[in-house]
Amino acid sequence: MSRGKRTKTKKQDLIVEICEQIGIPCEDSWKSGGSTITADAFQAILESIAKKTGIPPTHLMNHESHVWRILHKSMAGMVLALEIINKPTINYRMETFLFLVVNSWELLFKAKIIADKRCFETIKDKDNPYKTISFEKALKSIFTSEKHPVRMNLIRLEELRNEAMHLYLPDVPQNALLLFQACIFNYEKCLKDWFKRSLCEYVSKGMMFLVIEIEPGQIHSQSSLLNRRLTNESLEFLNSWQANIRNDWNELSTDEKSQYMFRIDLNLMVTSNPKKSDLEAVLDQSSNAITTAIKERDNLDRYPKSYTQLMQEIKSKYTQIKQGKINEIIKTQNLKNNKEYSNYAFRNKSQKDQYYKKGILPKSIGSNYNQKAIDFISSIIEGKK
Repeated sequence: MSRGKRTKTKKQDLIVEICEQIGIPCEDSWKSGGSTITADAFQAILESIAKKTGIPPTHLMNHESHVWRILHKSMAGMVLALEIINKPTINYRMETFLFLVVNSWELLFKAKIIADKRCFETIKDKDNPYKTISFEKALKSIFTSEKHPVRMNLIRLEELRNEAMHLYLPDVPQNALLLFQACIFNYEKCLKDWFKRSLCEYVSKGMMFLVIEIEPGQIHSQSSLLNRRLTNESLEFLNSWQANIRNDWNELSTDEKSQYMFRIDLNLMVTSNPKKSDLEAVLDQSSNAITTAIKERDNLDRYPKSYTQLMQEIKSKYTQIKQGKINEIIKTQNLKNNKEYSNYAFRNKSQKDQYYKKGILPKSIGSNYNQKAIDFISSIIEGKK
């Protein structure tokens, strides 16, 4: 069968198609009269390709070329760190993630220093001209305040990395995972603020969320199982390190805490009822793939009924039941502490922060409930459970 003749396409239409292929917007200003294309169009396309290869375009100044190369390595290291941490079959993934993340940040800092000073020599070690400055020196030159949450976060991760390199850590503490997540988000923000770049050039946004299943009892420093796997030196380090994290946390303001530690709790399921999920998502009908999360569900969506509403609904169904009996079921079945049925109704953020920080509930704190809690209490009243 004949393939037919090739179609003839105008240069301006070709530029549009090229931009679509490499994922950049096509500016109207790139097109002049007739089918002429301006040099700005080719420069933008060249830079987009150069971002993928790490080879700087020739029109850049010398210090800009150094920034280009270093930034490419930094982003490549962070992408690899994300790929490693999200692969559960790799036994050494926590340690590898730490090595790569600290190195990625070090390179990002050095690219920032060169860009600001417009000179590559500014990152050279004065005592050793064949080496560049250390991670710690680069960090402190960018975040000059000792109490900056990003600096505090990276100091703790560097300590953990050094320990993993020189001593034996069978598992990384749970607190570190919260530091990891904040570290990734901080990197993405700095990358955008300083260089107008994003990790989304290489990976999807979903890759920046750590999804790790952990048994807390296996990684707590007081766990007997962990104690048998640790050396005395490593156990001493972990106890001290976690104490430092608690001290850091207490020194930070509410607005700063998310830059130091970041926790994401999601209940993921495939469901036809969106009220049961933590996230609503858009389904791409052409590929049957979830492409964009658009809304995080509020606690009131998951636990819509107050204590009074719960009582009214149950008592309207069982007219002879006493309130004391319902309270007894709630207490004996520990429904208030079971998120399958209930969640505390904090009146403000400070109450919530105090509970998660110290484990102390405010006096007279109420709870909100869901329909599942009402069904569970009903089944006990009817003797089905």
